[in-house]
Amino acid sequence: METQQVAKKVEKGIPKVNGFDGKKPLNGKRPEEEGIRLVSHIREVKSPKLSAATIWKKVESSELSEIYGKANELCSGSNYSVHDVENFCQQIKQFQRDENFSYKAGLIISAMINSGMDDGYTVNTTLYNKKLTLLGYKNVKNVRVIGDVGDGLASLMEDGSITVEGSVHGNVGDGMSGGEIYINENVFGHVGADMEGGMIRIFGNVGSLAHICVVHQGTPQQKILIGDVSMIVGGRMKGGTIHVDGFGGSLIGLFQKGGVITVGYGGSYVGPRRSGGVIIVREDLENTLGKPGKGGETFIGDRQLYPFVKNGEDETLKDLIDAWMLFRFDNFDIERSYDEILGMATALEYSGRDLLRFSKAIECFQNDHMFGRKAGIFLSALVNGGESMFHTFDFTGLGKKVSLLGYRNDGIIRVFGNLGSHTGCEMQDNGLMIVEGSAGYGTGAWKQGGSIIITGDTGDFLGLGMNGGYIDVLGTSGNNIGQSMKSGDIYLESGYGTVGSIYGGMIQSQDKILIKK
Repeated sequence: METQQVAKKVEKGIPKVNGFDGKKPLNGKRPEEEGIRLVSHIREVKSPKLSAATIWKKVESSELSEIYGKANELCSGSNYSVHDVENFCQQIKQFQRDENFSYKAGLIISAMINSGMDDGYTVNTTLYNKKLTLLGYKNVKNVRVIGDVGDGLASLMEDGSITVEGSVHGNVGDGMSGGEIYINENVFGHVGADMEGGMIRIFGNVGSLAHICVVHQGTPQQKILIGDVSMIVGGRMKGGTIHVDGFGGSLIGLFQKGGVITVGYGGSYVGPRRSGGVIIVREDLENTLGKPGKGGETFIGDRQLYPFVKNGEDETLKDLIDAWMLFRFDNFDIERSYDEILGMATALEYSGRDLLRFSKAIECFQNDHMFGRKAGIFLSALVNGGESMFHTFDFTGLGKKVSLLGYRNDGIIRVFGNLGSHTGCEMQDNGLMIVEGSAGYGTGAWKQGGSIIITGDTGDFLGLGMNGGYIDVLGTSGNNIGQSMKSGDIYLESGYGTVGSIYGGMIQSQDKILIKK
């Protein structure tokens, strides 16, 4: 009897392509996510990933720009992932004997990351017996570096962030135009040369091989100089911000044209031959030598060295007081009140120094209804509506606290004295606030970007609903920190209460990440 042949049932669905199973179960994934998975594989097939040895061999040049260009050409379109970069870093250990290993490795890794498929990458420099140079070249991604780095970190950086959990030899952020750099320890050379934008934050010292500063209870006790002391922070700087927690070295702001430089302790020759920008030296470690340049503003502690603040009233100060008297603050419609002062700002002519004098003059208006909130909105609108880049306010003589200062701030504000609630509320991308004192409830609430540095304490709900930027509190913080925040970074240098529920961003206490999403 003849056996009947049964036709084999043809399975429906997407067949395997280059060994890739297109019929893989969704396992709870949405169809959109599965579509992304399929397209990602198609791209990988079209742009195969080269091995570490192949890339290393093909990138042959002594010119730095040619090395990066060739590496970028090889890596572009290959969608290197976090794991691909980590594997590459492991595999190139075999090439450490190459004479140009340091900068070749740094540039190739930079190109691989910049053209990669992920937003964040980790580079472990402790794998090598040489320091990688030019790591983060033209960076646009979020990069975490474990270990020390050589020269040229984040040169020509455009966007993203780089956090170094170690020290950097020198030349940090040369020519950078955007993004954020965080150095957890020290930098031994120049910082921010030709910088046009972005932010550099150094939690240690600059030039600490040349300067050993012994500090006891916040007071410098001894300074030892070893070798070359001409470490330059912000040389030829045109924009952006640089913060150095410790010693800033000498020749701070050499040829500076713009931007803001803040250092904990300053050496000699602050702001020589500069034409603009702002330099803030928090503590005068030694007598400042050299005459500041013809432009910009220089502060040593609470003293403004240049340009000097005028004394006495003038017509501008009278105009500002008249505007205050005409202004009727509405606590139930803050936006309308803010817009009213913005309108006044277009008709007034004033400088940052005029607002500093006014901040002292309003002591006599403390009995006004809702004085604290009225003052905060009034000054915030004048800051945002004026032409000056930098503003200083002295509230040390006030018996009441100013609230809402820095509302929608897009400028640079330095405050002496304590503030009330909602400092830096709804701050914008270019905003910067340095508060030499404490701040109250809701500091940085709903901020969209920018940076806030508080040297004292803050109240509850720090960073409430914030959606970008950076907050650093040197003192203690209250409860519900970061409640409902969507993105950004909060650094807590001392004690803190409870951490709130967040949708995104990071909250860190010293070296411990409390929460990150």
